[in-house]
Amino acid sequence: MRRFFKRFTLLAALALLPLISSARLAALERIVSLKPNITELLFAMGAGGEVVGVTSWCDFPKEARTLPKVGDYMDIDVEKVLSLRPTLVVGSKEGSRRAPILALEDAGVPVLLLPFGNLEELFSSTLALGERLRRKEEAARLVERWKDGLALMREEPKRRVLAVVGKRPLVAAGSRSYIGELISIAGGRNVLDTDLPYVRISREHISAMDPEIIIDMTMGGEGSDMGYLDGLEVSAVKEGRVYREDMSEFRLGPRILDQVRRLMEIIGGGR
Repeated sequence: MRRFFKRFTLLAALALLPLISSARLAALERIVSLKPNITELLFAMGAGGEVVGVTSWCDFPKEARTLPKVGDYMDIDVEKVLSLRPTLVVGSKEGSRRAPILALEDAGVPVLLLPFGNLEELFSSTLALGERLRRKEEAARLVERWKDGLALMREEPKRRVLAVVGKRPLVAAGSRSYIGELISIAGGRNVLDTDLPYVRISREHISAMDPEIIIDMTMGGEGSDMGYLDGLEVSAVKEGRVYREDMSEFRLGPRILDQVRRLMEIIGGGR
């Protein structure tokens, strides 16, 4: 009798396997990511296999580079997105043009726009995305690891730091931006202590603030032009503490702990 029940249980379990596999397949999404930090986040929470389209800026992780491209950072090819038959399009509330979003929604495609303006929004958006993708545990583990890591890495303010993120016009990251938050955690004192996340500045402002460290994070063709510092008598220039960093390495996403480590190297004196 006991042997019969064992055999019955095994057969029942085998019979359920196709149903379980079908349920998992049915739960898979076809996701199009409209921002590089979101692409990183999707892969970090284990949903990379469900991503079917990304932007031309999505270069991390390396698996994202071979996926179909649907546009660049701002401009989205709606027809290309629709051709990929997405079940979900994920973008950010920052830097997203409204017209293509409305066109996708009018076509019946679910669109999820999440805020990524600062660390708290990264945490909350990660949890919201995890819930939408039925990956709540994975998302919660990511957020917990980030929070624990940042708490352990936090340093006392050491030097005055200016983070330049644009040159035409000159724009710098304020203390309330996520770049400003990372600088603070890494032991820097942002010379732009303002409620605005990003501030337009001038050469005269730079001279008046006299930063001890300048971190240039400008992108694209702006990156190699450092002429805005020519002739400035500020501590960072005189002491040779001007650093060029690749902004693509400082996206607000899963690599924030590595970003703080790099900033700690810069602020602590290493190159």
